[in-house]
Amino acid sequence: MNFSTKRPVKVVMLGAGGTGAHIAPHLYRLLYALERPVKFIICDGDKVEPKNLVRQNFTQADLGENKARVIAERYSDVFGLETSYIPRFIEDAGQLEELLRPKVFREFYRNTQTGGKWVSESEQVILIGAVDNNRSRKLCHEVFLRARDLIYIDSGNGEYTGQIV
Repeated sequence: MNFSTKRPVKVVMLGAGGTGAHIAPHLYRLLYALERPVKFIICDGDKVEPKNLVRQNFTQADLGENKARVIAERYSDVFGLETSYIPRFIEDAGQLEELLRPKVFREFYRNTQTGGKWVSESEQVILIGAVDNNRSRKLCHEVFLRARDLIYIDSGNGEYTGQIV
């Protein structure tokens, strides 16, 4: 699969806990290196609890805070990327499809021979499933099957196991 080196990118990540909180700093660094318009949306309705401090990317100072907000605020300023967070679980296909809808950019390219032309290019949307339950994973999969131009990466971990699809 070939990708335009100028095409804007939008990443929607569901889950900011055991997997998502560890993916985020590396993903921010990769998106920063793209040198193109990038938008990162993090969704999670969970709050940081003491039990999360053992294996999730949080500190004592984060206790009681929304996981998506903590991760978004921690890394967006560092890398200067457009980031938003949704402090709730995405449990509806319509909600997820709306989040995944690509923005279309129109630019006018001048050409000395033709005078120029308008060119439209939509964001390349990437869905990252970093959820901890099969219901949410199934929702992501169903939306992915209906999508036209979507990259979907599913990931998860347990205490002693993990997977990426």
